[in-house]
Amino acid sequence: MVKPMIGITGGVLTNAGPFQGYHRSYVNEDYVQAVIANGGVPLIIPVTNDEAVIKSQINTVDAVILSGGNDIDPRNYHENTTLESDDLMPSRDWFDLQVVQLAERDE
Repeated sequence: MVKPMIGITGGVLTNAGPFQGYHRSYVNEDYVQAVIANGGVPLIIPVTNDEAVIKSQINTVDAVILSGGNDIDPRNYHENTTLESDDLMPSRDWFDLQVVQLAERDE
């Protein structure tokens, strides 16, 4: 039996561990273990701004899990930012939207 490949969108850490300011791709281990426990093969999809790379990544997997992370910029849904909007990452918002749009096209 072939196990399904499940893509998990990664996040970006910049202020963790000994290499402060160095960007790292990551996903919480709970996502990886949940995919394995349910018969899938996890594949972490790192954040990138290269549309061709994202398309290739999506074409490699059978399904996608959006792992979440930073706050979504309220401007993406036509609202204004507030003082509570403090953990924004526009590049992640753009990446996640591309992943969703490409995954929907492949259905």
